[in-house]
Amino acid sequence: KQQVNLLLALITIGLTVALGSAAYDSRVTNMAAAQNEVVGDALMHSQRLAKAAGIAVQGSTLAYDQLQHSVKYLTAAAEALTSGATIARQRIAPLPPHLQLPAQDFAGVWAAMAPNVADVIGQEKVLVRFNQLAYQGRIAAGELIDVDSRALDAVRRAGTGTPDLLLLTQMDLHLRTI
Repeated sequence: KQQVNLLLALITIGLTVALGSAAYDSRVTNMAAAQNEVVGDALMHSQRLAKAAGIAVQGSTLAYDQLQHSVKYLTAAAEALTSGATIARQRIAPLPPHLQLPAQDFAGVWAAMAPNVADVIGQEKVLVRFNQLAYQGRIAAGELIDVDSRALDAVRRAGTGTPDLLLLTQMDLHLRTI
């Protein structure tokens, strides 16, 4: 009877240790997967940020929403990977010590770049308005070139002389340059 009780106690201890080890391993694996997901999403947001910034300076209002979303995510990711934080309602532990140097490098690069992105976001109204004005200028320039071409044809047909022809040719060149 003592041997059976001892054997049952050992089996119980063994099962408890195995279940505890499995739970710990599952927790560590889930945390590593969450950290990997944050790193992958940060890479995606950094690429999205570069693309959106190029589009934003051309005056696209949609790009500013993408910029703001990526800024928020990259800021949270830098914090989570170095110190631990919550991203998308999921608690992310800081990376282990052997990965802290790359995480701190990422956080440093982002800290240096974030003010520049904030400047682009801050200039949204100016850049959008500039894009609208540039578009209007392109339309007006096209109309001016068309009118100038018709005037040039009329002067050629009328044969009024080279000064008028030279003047309209120079105007055509200037309009095309503008």
